[in-house]
Amino acid sequence: MKVKKALRRLDHVESLLADVMAQLAGNYHDVKELLGSAKADVARAVKMLEDPAPATKPKAAVKKASEAPKKTATKKKAAAPKKTAAPKKTAKKKSAAAKRKAAPKKT
Repeated sequence: MKVKKALRRLDHVESLLADVMAQLAGNYHDVKELLGSAKADVARAVKMLEDPAPATKPKAAVKKASEAPKKTATKKKAAAPKKTAAPKKTAKKKSAAAKRKAAPKKT
């Protein structure tokens, strides 16, 4: 959902909550309190959508110069030659004619 559409819907929800709170009769203090907290949550969501700054920065991106690892000259080992697998020999299937020739004759 796009931000503009979400803001419009949240604004509508906030006005509906305000209307219900205004029309609610006297002895429903607990309900009014819950509706008030819901309205505050909606207002907080609107504020977060209007101000899209990230809440936290990734810890890996923030490094001090003194904490950066120092590079030292090291000798690299020569890469071992890679072993290639020999092609596997597969048994060939005998054709029906070859099977008949190889089969002993019945007398």
